[in-house]
Amino acid sequence: MASVTGALARWVPGLQMLRSYRLAWLPNDLAAGITLGAVMVPVGLAFGALAGVPLAGLYAGMLPLIAYALFGSSRQLIIGPDASMAALVAISVAPLAAGDAGRLALLAVVLALLVGVICIAGALLRFGFMADFLSKSVITGFMHGLALVIAVGQLPKILGVPGGGETAVEQLLTVLRSLGATHAITLAIGAGSFGVILACRRWLPRVPGQIVALALALLAVTLFGLEGAGVAVVGAIPSGLPRLQLLVFSIHDVEALLPIAFAAALVAFSDTIVTARGFGLPQSLSD
Repeated sequence: MASVTGALARWVPGLQMLRSYRLAWLPNDLAAGITLGAVMVPVGLAFGALAGVPLAGLYAGMLPLIAYALFGSSRQLIIGPDASMAALVAISVAPLAAGDAGRLALLAVVLALLVGVICIAGALLRFGFMADFLSKSVITGFMHGLALVIAVGQLPKILGVPGGGETAVEQLLTVLRSLGATHAITLAIGAGSFGVILACRRWLPRVPGQIVALALALLAVTLFGLEGAGVAVVGAIPSGLPRLQLLVFSIHDVEALLPIAFAAALVAFSDTIVTARGFGLPQSLSD
């Protein structure tokens, strides 16, 4: 019986955390959950749109969070839509779909399954030691480069101008050529939201700046009818969950996605390790 309990605690550590849970933690956990949920909706939509499958960003913030609460061993990390994965799908998978939104969604699902299989296989084969060979400078450079690619990709939405181009340089040149058509109200909302987030982080660190900026932007669009003034909005979001359907893909799809899946698994592993070590160092020092 003890061996069964030990194995269960090893593979499902969340159950052990639930057994030792204290009711005194509930108010703070509820506040954190509400904050995370409020941020997850616009973030999920944004990252989904970046990948080319907007609603997938919302769905990725549901069941994966529940699964990680049970199978994850960290109390700081979460699972959800990620900027690096969204950018990877947009750059590497979208060209394979050739403009077909349905095929892009299919390929993204197959890629997710392949990455999951690779990560599970890596865990079973104890490949975690690879983290010791990851250069901090390489990871830092990759993350900063990725941030630039994402920022350039979002400039058209901030400025309210049409975008275009395959590479980040081409996209930036397209934006620069369209600067004269900048939509002033859209730019004001974007810059104001960014300023609110930075101000809260600087002077009110306990206040979630993202939620404040989101609430103010929603109020501004609703009260002043900014949609009619040319401000682009998300629009109606389909209610309910997506219909389950059988995946139909070929071996050629798997062959095309396999190299991308290995790259995505390495990126996800590196990103998680960097974050985990960032939390782990203060924890080890406090111990």
